[in-house]
Amino acid sequence: MPKQFSKSKRQPLFNLCIIGLFLMLPYIAASLSAEEIKGGKIISYNPSFSVFENRQPLNYDNINALRWVDPQGRQPLSYEEWRNQAGSPGPFQMELIRKSAPLKNNGFLVKFCIIINTNLYPLVTTAIDQYILDLNNEEYDVELITASGGTPEDLRELLTNKYYEGMKGCVLIGNLPIAWYEIYNCFDYYENEQFPCDLFYMDLDGSFRDSDNDGLYDEHTGDVFPEIWMGRLAFSPLAHGADTEQSLLMRYFDKNHRYRMGQLALNKRALVYIDDDWADFAGWWDDNVGLTYDIRTLVSDPWTTWADDYETHLLNNYEFIEVCVHSSSYSHSFKNPSEQWSSTTAIEVKNIGPIAHFYNLFACSNSRFIETNNMGACYLYNIDNGLATVGSTKTGSMLDFEYFYSPLGLGKTIGESLRDWFIDLVWDYAYSFDQKCWHYGMTLQGDPTLTISGWDVKFISSNNFGWAPLTVAFAGKSEHNVVQWRWSFGDGDTALAPAPSHIYNEPGTHNVSLQILTDSGHLYSVMENNYITVLADTLTGTDQEATTGVTFEYVINLTNNIPLYRLQIPLEYGGPLNLKYEGHSIVDCRAGIFSSIDYINYDGNNKHFCLNMEGGGTPLPAGTGPLIKIKFKIQGGEPGQYNILEMDGYDTFEPINYGYPLIYQPALVSGMITYNPAMCCSGTTGNVDCSTEETPDIADITRLIDFLYISNNALCCEAEADVDVSGGTPDISDITRLIDYLYLSHDPLAECP
Repeated sequence: MPKQFSKSKRQPLFNLCIIGLFLMLPYIAASLSAEEIKGGKIISYNPSFSVFENRQPLNYDNINALRWVDPQGRQPLSYEEWRNQAGSPGPFQMELIRKSAPLKNNGFLVKFCIIINTNLYPLVTTAIDQYILDLNNEEYDVELITASGGTPEDLRELLTNKYYEGMKGCVLIGNLPIAWYEIYNCFDYYENEQFPCDLFYMDLDGSFRDSDNDGLYDEHTGDVFPEIWMGRLAFSPLAHGADTEQSLLMRYFDKNHRYRMGQLALNKRALVYIDDDWADFAGWWDDNVGLTYDIRTLVSDPWTTWADDYETHLLNNYEFIEVCVHSSSYSHSFKNPSEQWSSTTAIEVKNIGPIAHFYNLFACSNSRFIETNNMGACYLYNIDNGLATVGSTKTGSMLDFEYFYSPLGLGKTIGESLRDWFIDLVWDYAYSFDQKCWHYGMTLQGDPTLTISGWDVKFISSNNFGWAPLTVAFAGKSEHNVVQWRWSFGDGDTALAPAPSHIYNEPGTHNVSLQILTDSGHLYSVMENNYITVLADTLTGTDQEATTGVTFEYVINLTNNIPLYRLQIPLEYGGPLNLKYEGHSIVDCRAGIFSSIDYINYDGNNKHFCLNMEGGGTPLPAGTGPLIKIKFKIQGGEPGQYNILEMDGYDTFEPINYGYPLIYQPALVSGMITYNPAMCCSGTTGNVDCSTEETPDIADITRLIDFLYISNNALCCEAEADVDVSGGTPDISDITRLIDYLYLSHDPLAECP
């Protein structure tokens, strides 16, 4: 029996989501055309700005780590302290309040969920109503849900269900479950960090595990790509004087509405303020911000970056501010080359009233939203300005800024841009320890559907993926008066209409670009790499004939149109033939690229198993050919009987291709194994004992005598023993013919049938 590997099973919820019926295909060996291939369910779609680009992983050793520095010596709340403050949440309760779609559906709707605390909703109904109306006007299909109590798992299950109904993003408002994560020995001086982790709600099919059962997750494995984008508006722990949670929300959504109406515009420029420890990276990081803003003010001189100077800049009217500074949840701490320190506190930020809307806080724990008066919230709930802050709930921040500012500058929402950044961070399809230390606390406080002002051109589409032939409708958008549109669909075809439709027949990933000419004579363009994914993937079993007693190889072929970093293949081999599974081979097979091939499940009694292939650092490139060879031996059955080997799944084990940007079920073509007694015979007859030399000798005569007159043990290959070519069961005439060949006439033996 093969070795039984002990591996944790997929989460039950995920299993339920992916179980479905497959369209069964005829048992044919011929290749299928793109028009004929119908694959299974698309399980997950994770688009991103740069997919499989020629990029290098960041060397985190070259970056000075952020430190928790607080002028009053305060420390962050531990999980236990927070839990004692929060108290028992009670059972999870949720209610769908209403659905609201735009009056005109042009096929480009984005499904978005607002999930708000049950007790808070009645206090802010008018603000939420206006927010939903604004979202409808921007082609969002909105669901409003109230919720209270419960655990992070309850909320994640709700989000997962909504994701499989088509939800792309959400906002969590008020007191809702918070997932906590813990990491040991980050940056060599933090023994154990405990922090809220909103990635738990963005990655809905990855596996989060609490290995020590202390209420904090400490492992994140499987498909770690986030599926959805989200924002959070959490007020419960804030202390804003006379401000209440209700007043803060009402004021925030009033700002939000006025910004969408163009009534709260600020100068389209950015402040990039970088303190001493990262001054060497100032030019690079400023260029990254330049992917979104052409006009920027860079402050990075070690003798200039100081609390007073920073506070002055807060009033200079920038739409966007990126600040890089040692901090705590409650303050920034700037230093100079003489190791002197100055601070800007949350209270000072509140009193100053910064003139800015969006913030990227490269500042330790600034977005730790469970802390009273955290800096991220103070920037966000400024009376006159403040719409969204990106930052971390732990020691750490954003790096690889280009993966965030590129989509943001292309007109994507701030929520989508943060999600795309998380995706592009992944190297070898997993987050490294350094990445977990730096980035697992990243969160967005504010409305994730907001975009920066003044983008030049962008486009949307009715869909991004599917099976060939794939029809996609496109629509271009611009804040300029456009006189000419020019599309390139990535497969050689172009169009000149503002909203063309295109059919993709060629499988694979396709870049899409749009160039516009304005009435003022300016050209603007945008390109989305790997924007469209067209599938024609097939997992094909081969028809095989074999005989008893001989180990043979059953080949599984794979055609994949996008790179794959993991494969899951269930195989059922039961039937009238008694097949014995004897392992697998990857010699001359495509699966050799994977470093790990093991069993998620093995059950020899019920004649099925599920293989998992992953690892190796390099994805399986798009291509076609033998994937793996499965070894079997027929131990019983009648000639002509056959077993059909199914790969459409059993129990909770399904065929899954883990690719980028898609996780999906391939089209399937089952194969069969047929018992043919003559298959064991090779070359000439006479190798009665099935020896490796294959040359008849006295041992073959001895074996025939033993079979006929002594032990009667079954022969390994009756076709080899039929040396007189009578076609019947071996008998004394076959012994006579062998003796004649070896010792008398030496006439050549007959060829195998």
